[in-house]
Amino acid sequence: MAEKRQTDSHSDDGDHGIRSPAPVVPGLEQPEDWEAHRAGVLESLSPEGHLENILAERVALMSWRLHRVTRYERETIALYRRG
Repeated sequence: MAEKRQTDSHSDDGDHGIRSPAPVVPGLEQPEDWEAHRAGVLESLSPEGHLENILAERVALMSWRLHRVTRYERETIALYRRG
């Protein structure tokens, strides 16, 4: 039986950017902006209880990251069009 090869889960690729567990990409985003976004989402959703809090935090993180992807897509298309 062949042995499975394991990859290092702490590679440089996952330390920042799209696959980062941290919400803020240093040099690209500001921690204050993330905190304001997070606070706004939590205030809007007004979670009650543990599960709702987890889900509200998830909504904040996913919407933050989706905005990052949208910005990247927009900038990539602009660069492509410039030639």
